[in-house]
Amino acid sequence: MWLLFIFALFIAGAYFLPRIAIIERTAVIDAPPKVVFAQINDLHSWDKWSKWNQIDPDMKIKYINNGVGENAGYTWESDVKNVGSGQVLITETVPYDSIVTLLNFMEQGDARAVFQFEDIDNTTRVTWRMEYDVGFNPVARWMGLMMGRYVGPDFEEGLENLNVVCKVQVQENSYIEELVELEEFAYASVRKEVPYLEVSLIMGEMLGTVSSFIEDVNVGIAGAPFAIYHEMEGEQIDLECGIPISEPVIGTETIITSVYPSIKCAAVDYYGDYRQLEDAHTTLQTWIEERNFKLAGSPLEFYLTDPATEPNPEKWHTRIYYPVR
Repeated sequence: MWLLFIFALFIAGAYFLPRIAIIERTAVIDAPPKVVFAQINDLHSWDKWSKWNQIDPDMKIKYINNGVGENAGYTWESDVKNVGSGQVLITETVPYDSIVTLLNFMEQGDARAVFQFEDIDNTTRVTWRMEYDVGFNPVARWMGLMMGRYVGPDFEEGLENLNVVCKVQVQENSYIEELVELEEFAYASVRKEVPYLEVSLIMGEMLGTVSSFIEDVNVGIAGAPFAIYHEMEGEQIDLECGIPISEPVIGTETIITSVYPSIKCAAVDYYGDYRQLEDAHTTLQTWIEERNFKLAGSPLEFYLTDPATEPNPEKWHTRIYYPVR
């Protein structure tokens, strides 16, 4: 009778426990939010910091939608009992603010995990929260009560690893590759084939021509000057140089006016003399290839710093975009 009474209390007590088990840990990462966000938004990087990805080096991973950004994910299979099989899917990303993921543990059910980022003096406070629906099973309800004790240390170790990875990236001034949406913009431009060795000189002349046209038609400038590298054959480059404008206008025989469509791009920021831009391009091309993206257009460079007002080449900021699919 006493055993039955205790068992009944166990069952009844379980239904007074919360159905949703919550595990939450917070850490300050010694890197800006952009660096931290990129490590989590790119699922290929989870091997560097996630405790669960490091338990089984033979774990089989298959990426979904290239493994980067919203609607990307991966499935995993492992013979290790504590790893098992499942799927991670990124369901929402708000750059440098938050990332939401859905974890499917197969027969063990689903969990929702949220990463939130807060900028604190060029460091990042990361809050990692997981919500797991334990269902109606009374044993699972009691287990859910203890999940924080058992899973929490894995969160803490993951955040410690993340801090190390991000600190190294900052110290080594590594490129931060991103998957972004390049928004639609109207522009005026000039396009022609130019010798590779004379690109810098001729680019200045081309942008000067575009600038004069914009002034003549009395339309506003809506962004930094850019270049599109359509094709390179031998020592010649099919180059287009332009300036975003506030509204579409009619062009001329020499001036192209059009609207660049909104498109998904791999992007990276480069700081330094334009003569070393090739290194940033090579890094981004490798990132694209390793994640099995396909090129969907010609690369663009936006020149966000005016050398006429900033004489120090180390501070020149160039944003590079590669349209991908």
